[in-house]
Amino acid sequence: MAQRSHRLFPDSSSKIYSDIIELRPQRRLRVCIVTRKEKKADDFETHFRCADDTALGVTVFLIHGVGGSVEVWRSQFDSLIIQNTVNSIVAIDLVGHGQSSAPSNCEAYQFTEISLDVTALFTRFRSKNNIIIAHSYGYCFTSIS
Repeated sequence: MAQRSHRLFPDSSSKIYSDIIELRPQRRLRVCIVTRKEKKADDFETHFRCADDTALGVTVFLIHGVGGSVEVWRSQFDSLIIQNTVNSIVAIDLVGHGQSSAPSNCEAYQFTEISLDVTALFTRFRSKNNIIIAHSYGYCFTSIS
């Protein structure tokens, strides 16, 4: 059976921005943001600097499980961004996953440390209306945000 090829990023009606950022000291995490194409480029830069509690629409946060990365959500990007109420999608590679840093010290992977990463992500990229979607282990961090 032939495997269906998925696009990693959305169709031409949206834009994807991906970068490795330091959400907290010594915590370099890959963050991908999918926005509607009609948004201006500087909207993304503003979004990277601080939360926009006045933004219209919904920001959807995607948190993968153990062994996952941003790529596990790729088939959902298109479906989510075409919803008229979704303004942007924010997906993260948790520490030690995907393109995020993989510290050698065991303490970096403690639940409390990863919880602080997710809280920092939410604080930085939230809008007035937010939805958090998580899979498996990623679900553990949804109640703390």
